[in-house]
Amino acid sequence: MRDTAILPTRAIEEFVNVVNDWLDYLLPGAIVWGNFRTGKTQAIRYLLENIDELLGSPIPAFLFSPWDAEQQQVTESRFYKEMLHMLGYELADSGVGGVKRRRTIDCMVERVRARDEHRLLLFVDEAQWLTRKHLRFLMDLHNQLKLADVRLITILVGQPELLAIKDGLRSSRQGHLVGRFMTCTHRFDGVLDSVDIDRMFTSLDSGSEYPTGSGVSFTEYFVPKAFQSGWRMKDQASQFWRVLLAVCEREGLPKIEELPMQAISAVIRALLRDLSEMDESSLELTSGHTEEVIYRVALLQIKDHLIQT
Repeated sequence: MRDTAILPTRAIEEFVNVVNDWLDYLLPGAIVWGNFRTGKTQAIRYLLENIDELLGSPIPAFLFSPWDAEQQQVTESRFYKEMLHMLGYELADSGVGGVKRRRTIDCMVERVRARDEHRLLLFVDEAQWLTRKHLRFLMDLHNQLKLADVRLITILVGQPELLAIKDGLRSSRQGHLVGRFMTCTHRFDGVLDSVDIDRMFTSLDSGSEYPTGSGVSFTEYFVPKAFQSGWRMKDQASQFWRVLLAVCEREGLPKIEELPMQAISAVIRALLRDLSEMDESSLELTSGHTEEVIYRVALLQIKDHLIQT
């Protein structure tokens, strides 16, 4: 199973719903924040890959990743070069900053009009790296697109530091930046409880497809013999949660408030690979096997997450 496989989790559904609301309200910008490794980037990818179905509109949408300003200077030329690369523009590196700026604006307007839309959705991943220069370039882009009757909706996605950045801008009387890019906030959670696990495991049985276009779920693909006999991952969910709680208690870890999606996804991938080699009509997933996989592929990630958050 490749890392590109994405399950439609509760957190992703809530993320899609709130983005839909912001688009309806025509908010200029908002914040989606969450702890590290909870699946925020995967959620963006899932939405972008299914945007017509999920948002009910062919709205042009793009993913922009800023760079660390401590490593490379933030200039107009660099900012718009990265924007042009994001848009797939072939000559992104050519021209001075002003030329790249004009190309970016013209390209965005063209993309919006080609889809008979008036909105453009821009996700900024790892947005805690944004500087005030980044934000001012984004504000200029917003203003220029507005003159062309295009509504730029910017969603900043990142770690909890984003909330501190918002407070800092407000304290330094940069309300125009707050009002432009941070009008609302939404917390993106990781795995919270057994209900989330049950939903994920159910998706493996019936809410997923692997390979894409096959009409076959993850569970059926990896254990076809067991699947035909009625074996389902959903039936393993309660055991999985009990074993996970027992492992965390044994290791003296803090109470589970949230688990990193990256770690849980790693356990799922490892379990499916192991089970594929054991596939038979009488397949059984034991507590001992589940525990061994948790220790093997996820315990360190879980430990880091629970201690740091």
